[in-house]
Amino acid sequence: MAQKSDYPTEGDIVKWMVDRKYCTKTVTLKAATTDEIYPGMVLIDDTGYIACAAANEATATAIALERISATGGEKCLVLWRGPALVDQPMIDYVQDTYADADTNFDSCAAIIAKLIVAYDTDGSFVSQAY
Repeated sequence: MAQKSDYPTEGDIVKWMVDRKYCTKTVTLKAATTDEIYPGMVLIDDTGYIACAAANEATATAIALERISATGGEKCLVLWRGPALVDQPMIDYVQDTYADADTNFDSCAAIIAKLIVAYDTDGSFVSQAY
């Protein structure tokens, strides 16, 4: 029997999207990256996608939807554009941690501009796309 994953699934992260084929995309990770990519991790494009450092949320352009043990050049499924609704406690904006992103999803300006909107566990919206 399969073990239950400690990582969120796509369904835990994305609560609604207009069309999966339109909103998701397979991207190539940066050739030199050796980061562990987790579902919900915010990624930036730096001649290939890499995990976003805490101070660079504004440049993040995608949210990983699968776990990858990167050695460089792997493919990863990401939430690329909206309209989409994500569960903000599942979004990880800091490398190697599952920090609570309550106050920081608003910093993800490039993601919000793509009409990816976050809501909190109480149902209130954390980000505004307009």
